[in-house]
Amino acid sequence: MSLYNVYRPKTFAEMLGNTEVINAVQTHFAQDPKRVSHCHIFYGPSGTGKTTIARIIATELLHADPDFSIHEINTSDNRGIDTVREIREQMRGLPLKGKAVVYIIDEAHGMTADAKRAFLKPTEDMPSHVYFFFCTTNLTQLLKGDEGKALGTRSTQWKLEPLNARQLGKLVLRTAEVEKFNVDDRVLTKIIEFADGSPRSALKALEKVMSSPDDIEAQLKTLEGGLEDDPNTLEFCRAVCAGKPNWKEINAILREMKGKVDAETVRRGVLGYCTAIMLKNGSERICRVMEEFAIPTYDTGFPGLVLAAYRSMK
Repeated sequence: MSLYNVYRPKTFAEMLGNTEVINAVQTHFAQDPKRVSHCHIFYGPSGTGKTTIARIIATELLHADPDFSIHEINTSDNRGIDTVREIREQMRGLPLKGKAVVYIIDEAHGMTADAKRAFLKPTEDMPSHVYFFFCTTNLTQLLKGDEGKALGTRSTQWKLEPLNARQLGKLVLRTAEVEKFNVDDRVLTKIIEFADGSPRSALKALEKVMSSPDDIEAQLKTLEGGLEDDPNTLEFCRAVCAGKPNWKEINAILREMKGKVDAETVRRGVLGYCTAIMLKNGSERICRVMEEFAIPTYDTGFPGLVLAAYRSMK
């Protein structure tokens, strides 16, 4: 199991950062139940704790049973109206255990217009024991269209911010201490830089450097993620950024990369490659590629990389 899953906060007390939001959330759910919103949207950059805080609310404040009454749905895999219909059927019943039934809709911006429209009825008139938490890295996309706007007006919105350098450093050092791993100051600085405010990225980076426990230079090189160490990734970047991209060529490169690369590392590599081009000479084509590769692939993995590459050709 990855470090991020092992050390994922289980209570509000374990969370770092976003103190104001956490306090506001606790105050909101502590008030008269009749005034508590049953539909919430958590938005912010990837890896900042949106799904985590939804889980904690479900267990710590709503007393929902994790095994029977908390349902997590990733719209990267289930984004259509059929999924919503199943939810509408399920929410009619009382919780088997606990006091509430909670639906956590992850990557909610991936829902189709029909799926968002189908959510309007259950979010307007839901049983007192049912709650919806929509988590998204792209609030604009989630609220797009009349159905998205309607969903937004029925929800309480909470914005989560990235962690600062001090908070990320505390997280990494605290985790490393439990794992009995000594983190060099240069490596710690590089991890914080790599994480870019995301606790999930920070722990993933720590996990990478732990593979070279006695070689600081190797640890630093691991965090560099240089394209020169992966010719397929470099070839992939060149192919998707070409003036007239060829899907047959891109497809062949992706097939060669499948199972051999970390999708998120490749995605970051593409953005770095594109950034270098944009700073030299702006390009509508490169801008299109950057837009499609802006969404992290932590949840979608390699299929998310394939989808971004295909969409960038349009």
